[in-house]
Amino acid sequence: MYLNRINKNFIKFNIKSVSNSHIIYIILVFFQYFAMSLTASNGTMYLLSRGISIQWVGYLGTVGVITILLFEFPTGLIADRLGSGTSVAVSLIVRGIAAFLTIFCYGPFLFSIITIMHSVGATCYSGAAEAWIFSRDSTIKHNMANFFSNIFFLTGASKVLGGWLGAFLGSIELRIPFVIASAILVLISTLFIFYDMITKEKYINKMNKREKSIIRILLFDAKNSFAFMKKEKDIFWLMISGVFFIIFCSIPLVYWQPFFYNTVQSIKSLGWIWVGFIFFNMCGNLFVKSKTLQKINDIHLFWITICLCGITLLLSAVLDKNFLISVFFFCSYQLFLGILGPIRAKILNRKISDANRASILSLISFSESAGSIFSLSLFGYLSSFMPLHLIFGLSTVPLVFALIIAMKIAYRFKFLEGSANTHRVNLINY
Repeated sequence: MYLNRINKNFIKFNIKSVSNSHIIYIILVFFQYFAMSLTASNGTMYLLSRGISIQWVGYLGTVGVITILLFEFPTGLIADRLGSGTSVAVSLIVRGIAAFLTIFCYGPFLFSIITIMHSVGATCYSGAAEAWIFSRDSTIKHNMANFFSNIFFLTGASKVLGGWLGAFLGSIELRIPFVIASAILVLISTLFIFYDMITKEKYINKMNKREKSIIRILLFDAKNSFAFMKKEKDIFWLMISGVFFIIFCSIPLVYWQPFFYNTVQSIKSLGWIWVGFIFFNMCGNLFVKSKTLQKINDIHLFWITICLCGITLLLSAVLDKNFLISVFFFCSYQLFLGILGPIRAKILNRKISDANRASILSLISFSESAGSIFSLSLFGYLSSFMPLHLIFGLSTVPLVFALIIAMKIAYRFKFLEGSANTHRVNLINY
């Protein structure tokens, strides 16, 4: 009953705010994540079947994050200058090619190259897609909480369908999902390029022809981005908190498949587990729009959900001997992640200007990539001699630091809010 009421609000919101650009963005988001989820529900198992050890799974993750660290911020700046639509199109094409080449790869070296290609494609998409839709549909800014909640819900729905289908096809032949994913990415890139070309972006910061070096342009925009971060201290601390949170959540993201496969010994079962925790994640996205959560200040809800993410993942690791209970707490962890995502996106985007939105979001992703490198390298090494349930448990340690910083932000917000109220009272008395 409650979910039906929220789902009606979801549909109502989309009907009211629909535009051509919004429709294209919905198609882009849905089919992109559908394509990537075809391989996500069994990708780790495919790597293990192609000469990659459990230790190298973590190392490949490190290779990918290092690539993101090198390309994230520059691609964001270039997207601001040359057009976010171009950046999104390049992302889709590169990842489509990488997905197709995956079926021919074997061993760490070739998969490292594929990982680099995927990561470059991801950096071209990061921040650019949001910048593209914000520049095309200004009505979104008036209700960002609902917008991000709806997009996260749509993402979850595409992941459920793609993950289950990928697991089913993967149980027949592990390479089939990669072929289909490649075809889908190429098709939606063609659609997106066609639409972007005929409509043309309104808000593109064109390069000054007098500038001879793009490096100087990038450095100038980077300087402005750092100056913005220095001015907006809440954004800075949110970024630092995100670094510790990424250190924490990188581990279950990479190792959940072998963690549960050790018990179920079935690719199809992994698909159903994927459907379960993505469904919980979608419920979290929907609960963001509930009246109960809307009564809680975003900053306070931010640190509360961080705390609950850590508790549920720790319980999933500790209770790994009981499969159903472990899966339940892992799904609960995904539920709180589903709440955390839209809230964090809302807090960040309402403080960032349109002119440098892509570069600021890329700067934040850049810093979080450093956390992922540390996390995947360390825990990838530990996985060579330590069981995965202990790896999951240890990953909750950096979450304590993320929680402390989030509570610091909440305290600072409460202090500033109190000062503002006092100032208003003084004005009234005066």
